[in-house]
Amino acid sequence: MTPLSLRRVDAAAAALRQAVAQWRAAGMAVDFHDAAAVAQAAKTRNGAPCIAFHAGGADGAPDWDGLVRCDEWLAYAAPALAGLALPDGAAQAALALFSATPRPLSATFPYRKLTTAGLVSAGDFPEAPLALLHATEAKVWLRALPAPAQADAAIPAAIAGALHDLPVTLQFLLGASRLSRGRLSGVAPGDVLLVADHALGMRCNGLVLGWYSINEKGITVDKKLDEPYEDLADAALQAAPEEERALQGGAQDGMARIPVRLEFVLQQNKMTVGELAGLHGGQVFDLAPDAEKSVLVLANGALLGRGELVQLEDRLGVEMIDIYGGGERAD
Repeated sequence: MTPLSLRRVDAAAAALRQAVAQWRAAGMAVDFHDAAAVAQAAKTRNGAPCIAFHAGGADGAPDWDGLVRCDEWLAYAAPALAGLALPDGAAQAALALFSATPRPLSATFPYRKLTTAGLVSAGDFPEAPLALLHATEAKVWLRALPAPAQADAAIPAAIAGALHDLPVTLQFLLGASRLSRGRLSGVAPGDVLLVADHALGMRCNGLVLGWYSINEKGITVDKKLDEPYEDLADAALQAAPEEERALQGGAQDGMARIPVRLEFVLQQNKMTVGELAGLHGGQVFDLAPDAEKSVLVLANGALLGRGELVQLEDRLGVEMIDIYGGGERAD
């Protein structure tokens, strides 16, 4: 088999290119230059040194790190001084003036405070991809370009439309339990699996989105969480009472004791990302006919089988109807 020939992508360059695209979409005059273009630009600078600077981001935003040509900035800030026939002295004067100026660069990009880091000679100009910002005072080469605060707002329309229409599955959970591998291996149709932790939650792709209730209207969204959280409740998950007794009595050992997380899903609704984004409290979903007889049982996220929701004394349980084998993901 012929090995794949993969093009190497520099992570820093890719991040810089993406940030440039986001800033351009936000209206900033900035371009991406790869290492070859930067090297070519350095050759046309006629040996002019650059002022290195670090700009702290405004309002807690990420920092900026860049270079600006002495002669260009000085020609804008102090034309008379720039005309002196003292190249070395002019560079030092530009550095001193740049450092003393409260805001030496315009508010083209947001920053709180700017500090200088000395002069960079033409021979030491970075041989790496850079962003070129066309500021009022001079061209500014940026080595670090943070993404704009509202980067999501700059998503191209075509991508935004595709994301809006992506299919997702909203799961309406009844609760969960824990059973050892050994006991689960003996489960057969007709057996009842108890719901140890009863919680009517809504979940999508592993994120808990909120809570629901069941009434005569169907399924009603009681609360949509402002900050969905990842469903990582395994550590606190209870075992069914009979499982606790079996473990305490030493009825199982070795690999048979490995715990399996069981989850019980009342129903699953297919929708789009756009529809899911519109989920809100008070929203009503139709309850599937005979939903209580088609409860899905998941084992570590895989579809184990289907059963009927029953009440066993004062506990909820699912009486198994079909067992599928657990090879298929349910979400």
